[in-house]
Amino acid sequence: MDNFQKEALRLQEVCAHQIEHLFGDKVIFDNWTSELGYGRTGHCQGRLMEKAGVSVSVIQGDSLPPTASLRHPDLSAKSFKVTGLSVILHPYNPKIPTAHMNIRCFQVQKNSKEESYWFGGGFDLTPYFPNAQQIIRWHARTKNFLDGFDQSFYPLWKKDCDDYFYLKHRKEARGIGGIFFDDFVWDNQEKAASLVLSVATLFMELYFGFVKESKESTFTALEKDFQLWRRGRYVEFNLLQDRGTLFGLQSKGRIESILISLPPLTKWIYEGSLHFKEYNDRLNYFLKPRNWADIDAIELKLNKDIA
Repeated sequence: MDNFQKEALRLQEVCAHQIEHLFGDKVIFDNWTSELGYGRTGHCQGRLMEKAGVSVSVIQGDSLPPTASLRHPDLSAKSFKVTGLSVILHPYNPKIPTAHMNIRCFQVQKNSKEESYWFGGGFDLTPYFPNAQQIIRWHARTKNFLDGFDQSFYPLWKKDCDDYFYLKHRKEARGIGGIFFDDFVWDNQEKAASLVLSVATLFMELYFGFVKESKESTFTALEKDFQLWRRGRYVEFNLLQDRGTLFGLQSKGRIESILISLPPLTKWIYEGSLHFKEYNDRLNYFLKPRNWADIDAIELKLNKDIA
């Protein structure tokens, strides 16, 4: 899958350029190697882009780590290679959502002549002050895009995203969802790879479009504190539940690259849900999974509930 790696590196450059263009903060690239692989990590800790990670990694090993082999027990003792692109964006402005995207290709050598492969990935949006029209567009554009390939993809991948990015200990969603897929195999490897790479392109088109719309939005110190408090949920999910983090740690990957998804600042405020009640109640309305892609039905409900 040399082309997958080549395209991942190209998309990394595209994403870094957008960050620098829209936020004015520099993305620094760090090439690294380890006993298990190599990669190119792009990181930004700036003024308007408080923290971003745009990473490409290639990890290899003699046997699949537990997070992957649990779903493929027949391949648990086989050598593997994983190529991935991961993007995480934590803007300073609380009116701009946090966003996450990753795509990855697994290759496992079943025997000397036969190889298994599958893809995974997806993207999700974590707003603090939700913009209803952006959320509708996020889901409607994604559905329309995936329907062009197979109409079964969006409803299945949306549900998987809603189920996956759910904080069990808090009984609440991390954000307003998106799509999430794992163990994806299609008609052939090249066709599947093309679709997965195009998912990354769609993510950048949507997210950076939102940035252009919201980057001049003003905010108060209290609104910034609310963002920092809600960021705590992001940290809790990534450290307690995220399979990508667990895979990286189990495969003895590079710690700086694995934990780059964590925000630079956050706050755990005692009884924050009471302290920020107005903001939190509105956000919780949007965190409940809905069929956001059904624009007419959603807009009618929004007008009734929160307009």
